[in-house]
Amino acid sequence: MLTIRNLDPEADKVLREKAYREGKSINTVALEILRAGLLPARKRCFHDLDALAGVWSSAEADCFDAAIEQFSSIDEEAWK
Repeated sequence: MLTIRNLDPEADKVLREKAYREGKSINTVALEILRAGLLPARKRCFHDLDALAGVWSSAEADCFDAAIEQFSSIDEEAWK
């Protein structure tokens, strides 16, 4: 069991508001905050391009397609 003493009024207010907004107890929210601050992040890290999907304008996509168009052709001489 843990008791937190001398929590300043501003932190107390923010903690209570967060608990109310999320529909959780003050204890649950305090535990989540403590865990997030004390324990290393355990979420998986992906190194893909999902964050870029759908963010280009049509003009940017056309420019990219034009820039890589040369990679679509095969140099027959290089494959002999």
